[in-house]
Amino acid sequence: MTLSQPVWRTIALVVAGTFFWIAMRVDVYHATSPESLARTLFGPDVIQFAHPWWFSLHILVRKVYSIVAFALVGFTAHRALGPTARPALRAAALVGIYSLGIEIGQRLFVANEPVLESVLDVGCGALGGWLAILADRATPWPVILRESRGR
Repeated sequence: MTLSQPVWRTIALVVAGTFFWIAMRVDVYHATSPESLARTLFGPDVIQFAHPWWFSLHILVRKVYSIVAFALVGFTAHRALGPTARPALRAAALVGIYSLGIEIGQRLFVANEPVLESVLDVGCGALGGWLAILADRATPWPVILRESRGR
């Protein structure tokens, strides 16, 4: 037995909606930031993650988090939409557009990040979508997670 496309569509909407909601929450952002986690684990005197340049260890870790989240969005979207001739391209484009939607929402309602960081975030979204397809192809899934109509 495999999951049907309507079930995958529901899962994809829940995953995408949840990550969008998280992206719009400043409190969740701060609670999951590497600096906040370091302070929780090692105390208030932990060395700051900041770097004199714009790009820092803090931002690098945040981007890795986002690529993993975007890969989950890409994986569930791929399963929800079914087979295509170019699944990696479709997932990268779809998740990149989704990431752009998050960036627009954040700019309007949450924070005004530098444009370079927003461009990097959209790139991380596209990369996550692309990686989702590579991981899907390379993983021997249990029967319930296999696609019912091939790849």
